[in-house]
Amino acid sequence: MDFVLYTVCHPREEPPDDEFANILKKIAVDLYDEDKIDSLAGRLGILHGDIQRALQTNMRFTQVTSNGTCLMLKGWRRGVSREEERMKLRKALLAAGWSTLQTCTSAKET
Repeated sequence: MDFVLYTVCHPREEPPDDEFANILKKIAVDLYDEDKIDSLAGRLGILHGDIQRALQTNMRFTQVTSNGTCLMLKGWRRGVSREEERMKLRKALLAAGWSTLQTCTSAKET
């Protein structure tokens, strides 16, 4: 008997190679200053505790990574509709003073 495995994406889960996931990853990598991470996350409506956990996750052992920021942005995305995610991210980036990163969210506007 052969088994066929189907990958089903829940509506709130992101596809692994989704363009917007790559945008979030780029932003996470580009944001290295804790104050800027805090500012953007706050403007996205992310809770302070979640922001602090992301910052702590970024500081693992003797390495500084973007893992916590990336996970935090993915978590934010799960709570936002696909129709609004680009607009909300763009507004938050602009409000946080990240106009250079804001341009990467302009592609494929619906």
